[in-house]
Amino acid sequence: LETYTSSTGKMIAWVKIPELSSTEDTVVYMYYGNAGNSDLSSDNVWDENYVLVQHLEESTGTATDSSGNGNDGTVTGATEKSATYCKVGRCYQFDGSSDYITVAHDSTVGPTTTLTASAWFKTSDKSVNSRIISKTQAGAFSISLNEDSACTASTLCFAMYVSGDAYYTAEYAVSLLNNDQWYHVA
Repeated sequence: LETYTSSTGKMIAWVKIPELSSTEDTVVYMYYGNAGNSDLSSDNVWDENYVLVQHLEESTGTATDSSGNGNDGTVTGATEKSATYCKVGRCYQFDGSSDYITVAHDSTVGPTTTLTASAWFKTSDKSVNSRIISKTQAGAFSISLNEDSACTASTLCFAMYVSGDAYYTAEYAVSLLNNDQWYHVA
């Protein structure tokens, strides 16, 4: 459970659904009112394939890893924003130059043969060079605006390091984006 507002009944919760059909209805049951429930751990949401999950809901200066792997991040300079500003729950606003979240290097965070990285972002100036997600050590990858040397200028770019100076890349023209609009990248 990420948040619950009793006055409105609004709830944000993360759940693990073992199988979700695209062709048949999937019934998901929810129970509530059991303060003694002991089955609320992140182990019951994220499986071993998730190595880093940050909801950015903390106000402590630490971006806690919900995967159970301890890949917590340290927030530097970013401003915590309320749920009314954010896409899902709470979020951080970054200044585009000196605000970031650092996660210590861990070999489990990075591609070996496959990688899924995702984030919600919005920008007030799509022409500014910005990293959305990046890892610069072994197993390097990034999702960035206008920034990665592996990609063409003026693109939303996904780059994954292969070897030497070689990268796999996917690029999308920044002109397709609007300022002050939320986007999900994955």
